[in-house]
Amino acid sequence: MPKMIFANKGKQSKIVRLKNIIFKNQKRVIFYIDDEQEYLEYGMLLGMYCYEYTSDGKILNYTIFKK
Repeated sequence: MPKMIFANKGKQSKIVRLKNIIFKNQKRVIFYIDDEQEYLEYGMLLGMYCYEYTSDGKILNYTIFKK
């Protein structure tokens, strides 16, 4: 179950929110799920474990980290 769910209006607001999440939780592993690849790429650049939520309800691995 997710600990937090955020809803943001606008591209800049969403990117700022991603940065704030990372800076407040630097020593924790962050899992990020989104349906837009652009924000998943930002998440990867910030060091998040990213997963893509597809339109058919599947969650795909979208991260550079290995299991």
